[in-house]
Amino acid sequence: MSGKISFCPKPINIVMKYGHWEYPGILNPADWVGFVYRIRDLDTNKEYIGKKFFFKIKKKTVKGRKNKKHVKADSDWKIYTGSSKELNAEISLRGKDRFEFFIESLHESRGTLAYTEVQKQVFEDVLRAKLPDGTKKYYNGMIAPIKFIPHDETENEKKAKI
Repeated sequence: MSGKISFCPKPINIVMKYGHWEYPGILNPADWVGFVYRIRDLDTNKEYIGKKFFFKIKKKTVKGRKNKKHVKADSDWKIYTGSSKELNAEISLRGKDRFEFFIESLHESRGTLAYTEVQKQVFEDVLRAKLPDGTKKYYNGMIAPIKFIPHDETENEKKAKI
């Protein structure tokens, strides 16, 4: 994995469902570190842009060993609904069916995943953008700090862009 971003270059007619997430194509989580996503409120058109890892690393105690063993485990990505308290309150109140959950890009490295999330959030001005009625357009309340230089996109990441 060389740490590139991947979006599908052309719109794909088929949209696959993964839990409540939609992605235009076939997705094998084992091939990726995580994804950048968009959640849209179908009633208000408010949105949320975030990132999610497909796997988490758990530390497991092993008898006879000083340090703990690192074990890769599935994250809760199939049921995950974002980290915004406001967004999750709305989902609890009105139900998941009133929201659209869309995977926008897949990533092979943690660096390109974090960078792309922040890039989208800044480009779309998630902290200040307003809807036509003057209300906040995004549920996002902050943009994460970046403390590294990400790798260039891999060819696979470039192909998986939408």
